Amino acid sequence: MKKDGIQEKLFAILKNDFNINLDGIDPDRPIFEQLPVDSMQMVSIAVKVEETFGVELPLTFMEKPTLNFFIRLIAEAAEGKT
Repeated sequence: MKKDGIQEKLFAILKNDFNINLDGIDPDRPIFEQLPVDSMQMVSIAVKVEETFGVELPLTFMEKPTLNFFIRLIAEAAEGKT
């Protein structure tokens, strides 16, 4: 899956499942600086992402929690499935 498709699905998860508004979000800035989420919510988001994409994210998803980093991890995990 291409990164644009991953971003679209990820944003839909954040908006629809977690009621997070993504207007004006900079995908290169840390998620915790921009979104009303804490580390426990990030774990819940990661679980939903794993279920939706059928991937297993590495624990490093919390190391640099930007949206672009998260999208890249999803893409890499999806590539590893094939």
